[in-house]
Amino acid sequence: MQGLLSEAATFEGDMLGLLRKHFPGMNLGAQSMAKWWALQLMKMAEPNLLDTMTILESEKAMKKLLTLKVPRGEEVIVIEPSHFRDLLALSLKERRMALQPVFEDAHRLHFHYFPAYRPILTGYLEVLSDLAAEKGEQIEERLAALQSGRNDYVQTSERMLDYLDWYHITNTNQVSGEFDEYLELQKKLRADRSNDSSPVSLYLDRLVEFRARE
Repeated sequence: MQGLLSEAATFEGDMLGLLRKHFPGMNLGAQSMAKWWALQLMKMAEPNLLDTMTILESEKAMKKLLTLKVPRGEEVIVIEPSHFRDLLALSLKERRMALQPVFEDAHRLHFHYFPAYRPILTGYLEVLSDLAAEKGEQIEERLAALQSGRNDYVQTSERMLDYLDWYHITNTNQVSGEFDEYLELQKKLRADRSNDSSPVSLYLDRLVEFRARE
């Protein structure tokens, strides 16, 4: 790669030939190059270790992560956190098949969750580990406490978004239906704070983007 980069800036020939020169073991046909480029784009789109989800994004990701799917014949049994105790009724093989993806994805996503959600995720993993070992002590109480924590964070996040909406509505003098001035103001504000990359600023940006998608 170092050799490729050192030549690429001044290379005037066929770039495909340059790639073949430095990566002779690659099958660099047209289709394989397209596939390689698509894989590179997918890799670049993956969040890095420092990207943190908002509360609502974390809640959505956690809900998806903790929805277990157990194939049984032609049917698929869906087990949500409130019914995790039902895992004890499954065979050891079925239980492992259901839990393995959860532990793998949790390890990959742990640092991307909103910081307050990470202890909650750890709590769920501890419950699932106990169930995998056929330990069912106080499962309902522990799951209820974890769900209560999630509910509190979601309500807090929604109140914050409601406050932002209220502030926008009460501080708007008139509604013209024209968005040109709004877009210009948005550009100006972004230009004024182009150097503001503090964690709080980045988090608020992601929060607004998530609300817009909703």
